[in-house]
Amino acid sequence: MTWVRLDEGFATHPKVFGLSDQAFRVHVQALCYCGQHLTDGFVPAGLAPVAVTKELVAHGLWSPTKDGFDVHDYLAYNPSREQVLSTRDSKRIAGAIGAASRYLSNGDSTSDSRTVAGGSYKGLGNVGLDLREKESFEVFWTAYPRKVGKRKAESAFRQALRRAAVTVIIAGAERYRDDPNRENEFTAHPTTWLNRDGWTDDPLPARGRRQRTDTAVDSLAIRLAEEVKDAGKPTGSSPSGKAVRRLPR
Repeated sequence: MTWVRLDEGFATHPKVFGLSDQAFRVHVQALCYCGQHLTDGFVPAGLAPVAVTKELVAHGLWSPTKDGFDVHDYLAYNPSREQVLSTRDSKRIAGAIGAASRYLSNGDSTSDSRTVAGGSYKGLGNVGLDLREKESFEVFWTAYPRKVGKRKAESAFRQALRRAAVTVIIAGAERYRDDPNRENEFTAHPTTWLNRDGWTDDPLPARGRRQRTDTAVDSLAIRLAEEVKDAGKPTGSSPSGKAVRRLPR
C-alpha cells in the first residue's frame, strides 16, 4: 500500500480553492489512483467527465497528454514508481533475513514444504514467511563470508535448493563463516562452496593440526624424492656411506 501526500495547505491552494465540488473530488480520486497504480502522475482519459477534466486543466492541476492527463507536480510531492518498488524490495528482503535469522537462532528443526516461485522449498518450519528464490539467496549472500561472483553464486544457489532445504544451506554458510579455523585467504568462493554441498562439510581442522599434517606430508615427499634420485645410481653405497635401496622397475 502507498500513501498520497497532501499537506495542510492543499485545500486552500489558489489552484484548488476555486474548484467545484465535483472537480475537487475527482482530483483527489486521481491522486489516489496514481498512488495505487504507480502511474507517476498519469491519469488515463475517461477517468472523469470531460467537463471536469477541462476544469482541472484550466486550473493548472492537470496537463493533457496523448492518452490522458498528467497531474501537475505529482512527482515533486510523491515517490516515483521506481522508488516505491525499490523500497518494497528492500523491506521484503530485510524481513526475509530477519525471519530466517529468528528461525535459525531458535533452532527449530520442524520441516514442511512450501511452494514458492514455481518450486518446493522444504524445511522452512515455523518461519511464517515464504522465502522466494531471490530473497532466500540474499539471506545466504549476507551470511556467507566471501562476496565473490554473485551472479554465478545465485545460479549455483538455485541448483542447491534442489538438493537441500534453504535453512540447511544458510545454517551451513553461517557455520562456515563462524568457524574459528577458517582463514580468509583460503575461504572458498560461494559458487564453489555451493556446488560441493559445503553445508555438509565437517568443521575445519585446527590450524596447528593442519600445519603438523602438512609438515609430515612434506617430509614424506622429500624422502621419496631422495629415494627416486638415488635409484638411478649404481647399487652400493651412497656418498654418505649409507646403503642405497633400488626401487623395483
